[in-house]
Amino acid sequence: MSSILDSIEEKDYAAVPKVAELPETYGLELKDIPKLVKKMRKEMLTAAKELDFEKAAELRDRIKLLEDAELKLR
Repeated sequence: MSSILDSIEEKDYAAVPKVAELPETYGLELKDIPKLVKKMRKEMLTAAKELDFEKAAELRDRIKLLEDAELKLR
């Protein structure tokens, strides 16, 4: 049986998001990002065609992070 205190106590703890790391970006130069994004988009489309939607979504998210990083660096 849960009480009102249980729900309040749970709200005291904030969920910490995972750090998004792209290991393929270590040592990557700004000029190489578009090429990597193109490669990852191709992999994403292949994964979607193979109905591997989790992998496709992961690649989509990684592409978004790369594009955001590129914009910040420019």
